[in-house]
Amino acid sequence: MNLRESCGNWRNHAWAWYLGATGALMFVYLFVPPLKGSGPLINALGFSGAIALVVGIRMHKPRAQAAWWLFVVGQFLFVGGDVYTYSNPDATFPSIGDALYLAVYPVLMAGLFMLVRRRNPRPDRAALIDALILTIGIGLLSWVLVIAPNIHLPGSWLAKSVSVAYPLGDVLLLAGAIRLAVDAGKRAPAFYLLVGSIVCLLATDSAYNYALLKGTYNHSQLGYDAGWILYYMLWGAAALHPSMRALEEPATGFRTRLSPLRLTLLGGACLIAPALRFYQEVGNPDVLVVIIASAILFLLVVARMAGLVRQEGRVVSRERALRGAGIDLVAAASHEQVCKAAIAGVRRLLGDDQSVRLSVLANGGAEVVASSDEASWQLDQSTSDWLSRTHAFSLRADYEEVPAAVRADLRLFAGDTVLVVPLSMRSEVRAMLVVCSPTSVQPALFDSLEALGAQISLALEGASLAADLHRRQSEARFRSLVAHSSDLITVLDSEGVVTYQSPSIERVLGYAVDDVEGSRFDRILSESDRPRLRQLIAGNGSSGPDGHTFECSLEHLDGTSLKFEVQHTDLRHDEHVRGIVLNSRDVSERKAFEEQLAHQAFHDPVTSLANRALFSDRVEHALMRAQRGFPDIAVMFIDLDDFRAQASGSASSTGAPLHLTPPSSSGTPTSRCTWPSATARAVTASSSR
Repeated sequence: MNLRESCGNWRNHAWAWYLGATGALMFVYLFVPPLKGSGPLINALGFSGAIALVVGIRMHKPRAQAAWWLFVVGQFLFVGGDVYTYSNPDATFPSIGDALYLAVYPVLMAGLFMLVRRRNPRPDRAALIDALILTIGIGLLSWVLVIAPNIHLPGSWLAKSVSVAYPLGDVLLLAGAIRLAVDAGKRAPAFYLLVGSIVCLLATDSAYNYALLKGTYNHSQLGYDAGWILYYMLWGAAALHPSMRALEEPATGFRTRLSPLRLTLLGGACLIAPALRFYQEVGNPDVLVVIIASAILFLLVVARMAGLVRQEGRVVSRERALRGAGIDLVAAASHEQVCKAAIAGVRRLLGDDQSVRLSVLANGGAEVVASSDEASWQLDQSTSDWLSRTHAFSLRADYEEVPAAVRADLRLFAGDTVLVVPLSMRSEVRAMLVVCSPTSVQPALFDSLEALGAQISLALEGASLAADLHRRQSEARFRSLVAHSSDLITVLDSEGVVTYQSPSIERVLGYAVDDVEGSRFDRILSESDRPRLRQLIAGNGSSGPDGHTFECSLEHLDGTSLKFEVQHTDLRHDEHVRGIVLNSRDVSERKAFEEQLAHQAFHDPVTSLANRALFSDRVEHALMRAQRGFPDIAVMFIDLDDFRAQASGSASSTGAPLHLTPPSSSGTPTSRCTWPSATARAVTASSSR
């Protein structure tokens, strides 16, 4: 582990080390002589809380530093009051220590409300009312038990004011903590440490003031000091905890939920006043009856509100499920994705234990195209008839009311309620959503399922339209490519009749498309290539759709014969083609160039007689033929004076090569002599004779 990781672990666990160390010192202060009840030790513990706040701010660097620095000031004020009080046990009341203690409350409340403001950038009226209800209820309890008795005590107005200011400050500080607790912000560990610190301070101050009123307090009772020490410790630990930055993060959800726990707390706060009045009127039955009746009526109203809260919770849950399903359905691009989103939406709405079937009725039959079991299958005719009868309306029936054969065919083997929702589509295909629930489905849930069915219908219709649009765009793009292609694309049936011809034939061969389609392809094919076409058509396509290439001649409308390279692909087994596809490319110019290059490679450019390469090749072949018993061969050399000049002159004057006539046996030229295997080659010397 490197230094950076060690420092990171120390930062993450500093709060735990701090609580452990201060907890041990608190144990020493409470139980271990001679430090038991030691003033310097409790002052050191209070000072450690302020130091922990400073260290936490420097270590975690929160954005709301002003609020945390106010907490630091408040802690130092509290420590200052402790130092003065424990150093001057005989000081008169009120004293400078009381002034320091009372100054703590406005400083801490200012810091708390700064955090509340950062956590709630938008006004939250519901959370504010909840906080007021709880604060007034607890404040009323503090008024009856602590504040009012202090007001009625004899003494100066300054002493009474200071005595009342302590519980009043605790109540106001608690109001800030309650407002922090009832908002929609994040509940991090630092939040619980901070609220726990404030609760310890309020509880200890209230118990201390109540003991002073009753005259039961003495300096040897260290339990009150334990409460104040916990206040120091928990607030310092909240600052040291890494989650202290989460206290200032804005709430992600701005809707305050009235949960059962919150409703119980609000009801309990509202019952504090009748409970106090009941305690005060014990022995007066007339008043007690009124109080009890009022409390019962209030509890009945709360129970009614609890039912409304549960109903609202279910409505919100269904709304969220429908919204989530709608988002998934909108994002689905194909029918398969729509089906998966539909099944997920039904399970999100009704529960994960639902059996969902998406069936399609078409061409007199039915099929389950998607299911929660991730399978699809054909349905029997009886099931198809039952679904057809229920297609016009939604059905909510008990499991046993559905015919056993239909349940078995739909693979609904157990359940309590069967729901059938028709899906509206403009095509001839009809779809239905079948759900088998293991529990009873309330009418409100069934209504939500029908709403989900409408969303599924729109999604399926949208997917169909998108697929049709994509198909049309693809077909238009293919037609445009074929129409402007230089190749001929022809589709033949099993009889050799043209079922499709690309428009490029008019540009290449001069024929109109209507003149070619419906006629036999071999009418424009040369006579020598027609047997190959018949052989091609005679195949059954079992060899697969792989294409093969051959060369043939096609006749132009003007009678010219053109060379084509044809690639044929047998797609008679493809339901979208049902024929043999010929892709023909005009190679006439290429063939002419090839023949011209071959002639130039083996003939003299001036005389058009064979050159050395062709002469050597013919001699080699003749020698091989002679070895196999053919007649002997002869090589004849003819000496012509000024041959190059005569050949050049003849070629330049007539534009044709020089022709030689082979001699007869008598040595005189004759036109009747045939010499089919003769090869004449011109051999010229470097100078004429």
